[in-house]
Amino acid sequence: MRPATVYIYKNLSDIDQGIRSFLAIIKQQLVDEKVGIKILFGEEKNTTHVNPKHLNCIKDFYKDPCYVECNVLYKGSRTTASSHIKVAQAHGFTNIPIKILDGEDGMDYMAVPINQKHIKEAKLGKGLREFANLISF
Repeated sequence: MRPATVYIYKNLSDIDQGIRSFLAIIKQQLVDEKVGIKILFGEEKNTTHVNPKHLNCIKDFYKDPCYVECNVLYKGSRTTASSHIKVAQAHGFTNIPIKILDGEDGMDYMAVPINQKHIKEAKLGKGLREFANLISF
């Protein structure tokens, strides 16, 4: 596993151009076209998530991008994949496909050893294996 490169964009006065610049830089570094766009869709009636209109340009940079997320552990509107996708679409995330990586009920996961003091493994959605690269907003 190679170390991740983190980019931070601070000029929010022109967020659309900033995202385009950000994606242009990343595009030069990612060889594979299978890119997952990790996004938090927000809970039902939430308004503090990323505005999806700022992400409409993703298709200009990647051939087959896909929004990716996992279900939440608490009871809510994002507990199952089907209800999670409905919330995402209601919030405007409709320009590219959506994949909930841990399946309909959140049980399709792979255990990854992390060997920390209190936590020995992390559970990641199995669907993550389909993506060579992940861009997180």
